[in-house]
Amino acid sequence: MSILGPTGGGRFVTPPDTSLSISSPIHSHIHEGRFYTFGMKVDIGADTAANVLIQTGSLPVHAIMAGTVSQNMSAEFWEDTVFSDPGSGVLSYNRLRSSDNLSLATLTINPTSADFGTRLFETFIPGGQKQAATGGAASTLGEWILSPNTNYLMRIINNIVSPSAVGIASLSLEYYESET
Repeated sequence: MSILGPTGGGRFVTPPDTSLSISSPIHSHIHEGRFYTFGMKVDIGADTAANVLIQTGSLPVHAIMAGTVSQNMSAEFWEDTVFSDPGSGVLSYNRLRSSDNLSLATLTINPTSADFGTRLFETFIPGGQKQAATGGAASTLGEWILSPNTNYLMRIINNIVSPSAVGIASLSLEYYESET
């Protein structure tokens, strides 16, 4: 049995031996088999982007997104993305490896979209260029609660125009699906 604390900041979990232990909501979601992760590494050509389409299911998605880059790039997050082709399906993994629970959200890469929707987040990721490239990282720094049955788009964009400016980026998404 689990009971939310008065501020929602922790869960009280009563194990079978009836002693009381306290854990964070994310820790509880992992143990309940309701916490998922997705990550990918990709080469991004000059003036192009890596795109991940998130199609949420019937429950809100509580998400933290992050990206790392090998050179100067930017990150964007969009809501209500319209697509003509969702792209290639990718897997998100349940963090409780013994669980058979599957995410209700669908994740795909390289969707075809002429309308990204409403931009919710945009940031520059300083990673340097040429011999001064050192790499950089960005994240949402906190949880976004994504609406049910809605399309979202994560993008990492290589803003360098030089033809030899292929960069490496990684994108990650950690999330759980819950009414609370």
